[in-house]
Amino acid sequence: MDRVDTLIAELSSRHSNRNPRFLEAVRPIVVKIFDDRTPEESRVPLLEMLAETFARDVASRNSCEAAQHAWAAWIDAIKRLLRG
Repeated sequence: MDRVDTLIAELSSRHSNRNPRFLEAVRPIVVKIFDDRTPEESRVPLLEMLAETFARDVASRNSCEAAQHAWAAWIDAIKRLLRG
């Protein structure tokens, strides 16, 4: 496993983010962070931002899922009220 795969696996595990589309989308970013042309002083801030992105993606997905459940419950309540 190379550095890119190792970092993605570590962040995926740490933040419980196993969404394949998200992981595939961040792969080119991780490759760029580890590219020799990326200034060394930029890597730490970029890696910190990447970790935040993993956490925010999970939080957003969880919030959306909770909102979908609440919306469905609200629709069910409206249907019951309309039925009398």
